Amino acid sequence: MPYDYAGDPAFLYRQNIIPTENYIIPITEEPYILTTSSKSIFRIQEGSLLHENGTIFKGEAKVQIIETPSLGDQILLGKPPVAQGNMLTSQRLLKILFTNNGKKLLINQSKPVEWITHIQHSEDFQYLYKEVTSESNIKTWVSQSNLSLQKWTIQDNNQTYEGTGCIAPIEENGWYLLATPNQIDPEKSHEICLSVEEGFDQSNSVMYFVSSNGKTLAPLGLNAERSEFCSGSYKFAENSGIKFVLISYREDGKHYFAQMDITAGNQDMPKAEPKVLPLEDIVSMLRRL
Repeated sequence: MPYDYAGDPAFLYRQNIIPTENYIIPITEEPYILTTSSKSIFRIQEGSLLHENGTIFKGEAKVQIIETPSLGDQILLGKPPVAQGNMLTSQRLLKILFTNNGKKLLINQSKPVEWITHIQHSEDFQYLYKEVTSESNIKTWVSQSNLSLQKWTIQDNNQTYEGTGCIAPIEENGWYLLATPNQIDPEKSHEICLSVEEGFDQSNSVMYFVSSNGKTLAPLGLNAERSEFCSGSYKFAENSGIKFVLISYREDGKHYFAQMDITAGNQDMPKAEPKVLPLEDIVSMLRRL
């Protein structure tokens, strides 16, 4: 799937839609506790941030953060929770970047920044995935840490923070994902295909099957022999509820969207019929997945 360039069908949707939080924080001998609008906490220790030459940074650092639990936002950002052919049950997506006077600061891997999250109604453990770029310039998620769900308490001067979630070590600037591999019995799972109106393809559209719980998705690929779009190696449990989602920006300058319910294992192949909608409506519908 293409990323971050004007020919990417989702590129337009990402512009000024996903808010970036910006903070200016003092880095001194004392640990710094940063709380975000999503109630996550970042704990920056003394010596956590480095200049590019490897020396310890002290002073004012700018922190840029994008954090969202929304699968719709992950679609808009072009960061779907799939890794090495496996679907992931997503909990939260994060981008973090530390800078000073426009220059990137490094994170000391021996004193990583701690990302402390609130997660409820989940598995007892999560994996922390880091986005990496392969030699063929393909971006993918790679597992970094196996994290247990735990009750935590953070003391910051006279303020006490408590919650249940994961404490994840952040060792580099970049994109991260908290998720678990999707466990499906291969003998009771199905590839799903559908047909799409002529003119909608991977050059101008992004298409997904989304699980009914709104935490798992599968990007669709073209099966040229059958002129269908299919989930391929990404399979869904038999009789599970799924939504098909298509977003497209066409040469006519209009935004198209399709969403329809499908049942895995149903032999009747549906056909998607995208409709023109305002951009704001498409974003709102994606965030309700």
